[in-house]
Amino acid sequence: MKEYEWTDSMTGKTIYPLGVRNTCIFTTGISKEIADAISSSDESVKTETSQQISQSISTLNAEVLLLEQNLSEQNVTLDTTHLNTEVSNLKHTYAQEMRSQIIEKVAFEVNSNPVVSDWIKENRVRALTTNYLNSLSDDQVIQKSTTDELASELSAAVKSEIRNSNPPVGPDELEATLNRVDTDIRVGVANGICAVTVNKGEALDAGFGKIDRELKNLANETVDRYSGEVGYKVSKRLDRTMEAVPCGLPVLPPHWIFTVNVWTYEIVGKYQIFTVIDNDNEVIPEPYFGHKGQRYLRQEERVRHPFKQRDDGSPIIIGDNIPLKFRFNGYASTIVGAGPKGVGDKLGDRMEKSIGYDDMILEMG
Repeated sequence: MKEYEWTDSMTGKTIYPLGVRNTCIFTTGISKEIADAISSSDESVKTETSQQISQSISTLNAEVLLLEQNLSEQNVTLDTTHLNTEVSNLKHTYAQEMRSQIIEKVAFEVNSNPVVSDWIKENRVRALTTNYLNSLSDDQVIQKSTTDELASELSAAVKSEIRNSNPPVGPDELEATLNRVDTDIRVGVANGICAVTVNKGEALDAGFGKIDRELKNLANETVDRYSGEVGYKVSKRLDRTMEAVPCGLPVLPPHWIFTVNVWTYEIVGKYQIFTVIDNDNEVIPEPYFGHKGQRYLRQEERVRHPFKQRDDGSPIIIGDNIPLKFRFNGYASTIVGAGPKGVGDKLGDRMEKSIGYDDMILEMG
């Protein structure tokens, strides 16, 4: 098998020449399946999951703000404009869809209560919910939905409306019924947030991906521009921010369990010597065995005429024999765990290359 080996003249090591480049494509493609599974879960799972989805976006937003504060304190000038734009777009997409879905789901849940629906009409519940959610900024909607605060404040507004309508029941019966309103609204809020993963799951995944790429671009820029203690501190801060980017939608709260990632790969390489022997060939006579196998050889050499020479005795060159080269590409998908680095990641960059990749590409043209 030695004809397949390559001896590095500089190090003396025997290697197999191969250039590899892989590119990670951020994706999940499982948003709807996850959302469907959540929809069939009980109230506690829905509530926990909905809060976890909001928490992921809230945490990421907080980490980006801390990153910018850290850069300012160290007088590091990295352009975070695109990063801020992508974070803002992600929050707005999530908050707007959450408003729309919560309004419908809360109105449905309250109206499904046969007693309460006689005390407050569906359109009034929808109006109260709309006014409350529109009074909040995107950041406030997201932050309040990470806990029971959003459902509690909305429930307080609906219950106050019911009390002011003076329903024809005693105080004890009224309070007992209003306790059910708390549950109806909590379920409506949870269902609304979970419904976001159906309508906007792909958009949220894409948003997380864009933020991840922007952070990695900043990390690469840091390596190029800064060194020493400053470069180290900025890189560590960026690593921490990247850890806040979830790899996909939550499957089992409160942790990200897995995501589906796709890599494209390109492989280039060559053999120093590649030999094929045709043992059935009978055209080359051999005294002991009758014939000998034809050898087909690919290696770096000039091909000389086997029988003729120039008048001065120098060889006549009739061609070139070049090493066997190969180049192919494809893609691979797999399920990976949470974290800033996935399967095969060495640097955490979206695109990674082996040491010899660029040289091999230049050689092949």
